Amino acid sequence: MSRLPVHTKAMLTRVVPISALLLVILFKFQNCAPPSQMDAVTNVIGPDGQVRIVDQWSEQKVVFLSPSVVVPETQQVVDLQGLCIGSHKGQLIRYQVVELKENPEVLDEGSVECVGGGFELPLAQVQFSSCSSRLQVRAARDGDDTNYAETVLRPECTDTFANK
Repeated sequence: MSRLPVHTKAMLTRVVPISALLLVILFKFQNCAPPSQMDAVTNVIGPDGQVRIVDQWSEQKVVFLSPSVVVPETQQVVDLQGLCIGSHKGQLIRYQVVELKENPEVLDEGSVECVGGGFELPLAQVQFSSCSSRLQVRAARDGDDTNYAETVLRPECTDTFANK
C-alpha cells in the first residue's frame, strides 16, 4: 500500500467534511414537489403545445394598432394590423369597412385569421370620394357581436385631391 503525502492527507481531511456539509445543506433545496402541483402548469399549455396567456387582463379582445390611419392619395392597398388578445390559433377575425356618412354603407366585409396573437388586414382598392370622407374599419372575433375594435381611414388631402 502506498502512503499519501502529508499535504494531500490534510487537504482531504478538510475537503471531505466541507463537501458533506454542503450536500446536507443543499439537500434541503431539492425539488421534491408531488406531480399534482405540476398539473397547473399543463393547463397553461394548449393542446397544440403553445403556451397561453393565463391572465385574460384585456376587456377588449380585438384591437387595431392605430385608432386612425391617413391614406396617401396614390396608395391603393392599405395594410392594417391589430392584436387578437386571448384568441386561439386559427381564430377568425371578421371585419367590415363602412363609409361614414349620413346613411352609413358597408363597402366591404370578410374575415382574416388570428396568427400568433395578431392579425393583418390588407384592404385593396381603398378610395375616397372627397377630402372629408371617412371609412371606418370594424373588427371582432368570429361569433362576438358585442366587442369590436375600430379604426378610421381618412385621405391625405392634397391640392389635386381637394379639387376633385
